[in-house]
Amino acid sequence: MKEIKLPLYALAKIPEVWIIDLAKERVIIYQEPLEEGFKKMHSFNGEEKIVTGLPISITAKGILG
Repeated sequence: MKEIKLPLYALAKIPEVWIIDLAKERVIIYQEPLEEGFKKMHSFNGEEKIVTGLPISITAKGILG
């Protein structure tokens, strides 16, 4: 699914894409779209504070439960 949607989101210039990976208990964030994909990818888990361009303050554990 991600192999199909991420390139489409990048082409559409979606500035930030979040993927919640329940199996690995992590949050993956893709940023800065390019024609061939995203320039940046960050993975967060546990009590790591998620840092994005959005005005929020949350940890990966706060999303995953």
